[in-house]
Amino acid sequence: MSGGDSCPVSLELIRKDVHPSLEVSHSETFGGLSVQSTEDIEPGTPLLTLSGPRVPEATTFTVQIGEDVHIDPHCALRFTNHSCEPNTAFRVDEAGTWSLVSARPVRPGENITFDYTTTEYRMAHSFQCQCGNAGCLGEIRGFCFLTAQQKLHRLPKCSQHIARLYNSELDSQCRPV
Repeated sequence: MSGGDSCPVSLELIRKDVHPSLEVSHSETFGGLSVQSTEDIEPGTPLLTLSGPRVPEATTFTVQIGEDVHIDPHCALRFTNHSCEPNTAFRVDEAGTWSLVSARPVRPGENITFDYTTTEYRMAHSFQCQCGNAGCLGEIRGFCFLTAQQKLHRLPKCSQHIARLYNSELDSQCRPV
């Protein structure tokens, strides 16, 4: 779900359900369009709501919300990039609405990022991470390709479907062959 410059999504849809302290603009860090903060944002602030059609298979831009369910974001979330140490995380409310919420203070000009491995079990297309953080994973392919230690580190931040798939992995590894 890397940000890109060509998009079939209208500006009206991009601005829908977006915190007023965010804008979509060109990012030097990611080399394309990116969601960026225009002012300080406190931790726990809802920033973006995931919206768009449900599709059965992953694409470059989709966000996985179930084992075989993906959303093609027709909103600013389409331009939210990956980081191995992100400044946001997804929260799902009682109604099943997915919101991207700040996980720490966000400074003006900062790109809004989330860890794709917390929602994507297998990415449609792998890519080289550009976050530059000390704990950078390098190639991002999805949760199932992480080491056991990386999975355990991310599990508390993962979506429920990733946790279920992880538990299925453990079950299948324990079954006699």
